[in-house]
Amino acid sequence: LDSCGQQAKTYLQTLLAGGSPAQAAAEATGVYIRNYNAGERAAPGSACAASDIAFRQAAATGQDPVFAAALAFIKSYESDSPCYASARDYVEAIAAGSTQTEANVKAAKAFAAQLQTLAAQGRPTIDEACAANAKAFY
Repeated sequence: LDSCGQQAKTYLQTLLAGGSPAQAAAEATGVYIRNYNAGERAAPGSACAASDIAFRQAAATGQDPVFAAALAFIKSYESDSPCYASARDYVEAIAAGSTQTEANVKAAKAFAAQLQTLAAQGRPTIDEACAANAKAFY
């Protein structure tokens, strides 16, 4: 995993272990600082770089830097995966003020729509990374 992936993994693992959002943000920030001090930098123009910029801007203005970074990453990342379409629409719905239930419905519709698009193009509809993550989560 690159630094962005390590930070996201640490953040989610902390939450799943019962930690608070503030604790998760602190743990993820620690990963960022250690990686930064070790010389790791996001590739220019990458989704990780967009996330890094958003994190710093949000932190400087008193906004939630983790959410800002996640939203910037999602908006900058490019993928035709149904999982990505689902995640993108979920995060964007939450950012727009939707409830979790509304965001879940939007995410499910995006997933289904992307499956249909890929099938109509004669392309594979199974994303191996997505399937592996779903199995690991459940």
